[in-house]
Amino acid sequence: MGCAVSKSGDKEIEYNVEEQDLISLPFASIPKNVSKITCANNKIKELPAELSTLRTLKEIDASTNALTTIPADFSTSESIEKLLLFANKIKELPATLPPNLTELNLFNNQIKKLPPSIGDLAKLEEVNIAANKLMMTTDAMFVKWSAVTVLNLYDNNLVRFGSLVNCVSLTELRLSGNAIEAMPTLSSHPSLKIFEMHKNRVSVIPDGYFEATPSLERLSLWGNMLTAVPTSLLSCAGLLGVQLQENKIEALPGGPYPPRLETLFLHDNLLTTLPQGLKRCFALKRVNIAKLNLDEAGTDVAEAMKALCIQPGTSGIFWDKSGVQHKSA
Repeated sequence: MGCAVSKSGDKEIEYNVEEQDLISLPFASIPKNVSKITCANNKIKELPAELSTLRTLKEIDASTNALTTIPADFSTSESIEKLLLFANKIKELPATLPPNLTELNLFNNQIKKLPPSIGDLAKLEEVNIAANKLMMTTDAMFVKWSAVTVLNLYDNNLVRFGSLVNCVSLTELRLSGNAIEAMPTLSSHPSLKIFEMHKNRVSVIPDGYFEATPSLERLSLWGNMLTAVPTSLLSCAGLLGVQLQENKIEALPGGPYPPRLETLFLHDNLLTTLPQGLKRCFALKRVNIAKLNLDEAGTDVAEAMKALCIQPGTSGIFWDKSGVQHKSA
């Protein structure tokens, strides 16, 4: 039934029963020296607790099944480093998880809360618990996550969010599609490049907030309740894309703006003018100012941005105040 595949000069054994229409995982057929088990895309409702006894097992991919729980015995395994359990029906996590996890993917399950012990997983590097039913996190959950580079908690029901002060290795942070009312607390995150916070309820961002993210390249804040944008955003010299549409923004910082800025979405806001500094964003390729009631000075800036976007050879697009799309030749 299963297929054991040797890799890396017979040093690693993968047991693969992907897409076999299985309703259970046959533990007896799994090699005792297995390093990876792939049983994705089946109909498995429960993983054998005995998997925790396999001393060389590093990775389990049981994504896209019918799992409702994770065996509590997994917490005794010191070898398991990766748990890929996305697209299942898991509602609750065990009190503790394997202590040496580096990757945890629980995307698209039905989890409502996280056990406090998840904060003890100090070796985690990638965490995806997006598209669940989480309502809150606590500061303690993130205290030991200094090695986490990718954190995805988007599309939950989060209202309160814990501090990320200790998550100093972050490169990607996605918290969109929640009901969060305040930006997460940051400290120094020199490697953070992608920050997605759209479709929340944030109304204010502290003035110096983006001083903590000097390497930020892409920021998505659309669909919030913002009335202003902090000047500190302009200190992110490598900024490539900013999405601020569908807020209540009344004014933008004067500049100067990051020279590499390519994408700027401002549509559906309360802006009546645009800063002159935007005329000098010579890398612009995508700009949307639809539904902005701009004054003469703002219209002049908009025309300058349009010229930058649609110059020949740029593949750029500019959406004007009426929503009409203009493309480069």
